[in-house]
Amino acid sequence: MTDRTPYRAFIDGLVEVSRLNVEADQIRANGHAERTNTRDLPLSAEEQTRKALLLSLDRDSREIIARMLESERQAAIHDVLAHLDWAVAADRLDLGADGVSFADAAEDSFHYDFMARVAGDRWP
Repeated sequence: MTDRTPYRAFIDGLVEVSRLNVEADQIRANGHAERTNTRDLPLSAEEQTRKALLLSLDRDSREIIARMLESERQAAIHDVLAHLDWAVAADRLDLGADGVSFADAAEDSFHYDFMARVAGDRWP
């Protein structure tokens, strides 16, 4: 295992966060993403509609929805990293960890490095 720099640890941490998706997990476990503890607080009309929609789908269709939610979460993190790339390059933000600036730490760019790691690529 290579020695991870603070930058690489930051990107790898975001990759791990991008893989955590409560709604996708709930769809896989319950067939829907709405809360199941409704005894004291019933679902709102919108929550009931979302639940009914997901439950009307077959398992394969719900899995597609779960994967779409996971993909959207990764896309959101990518978009934030693209903005951070711009802010650091424009000298509007200094980003770093453990006293080390990330300004010149990227292999390519924050968002590219993130997506490469999400895809399973190893660090060079």
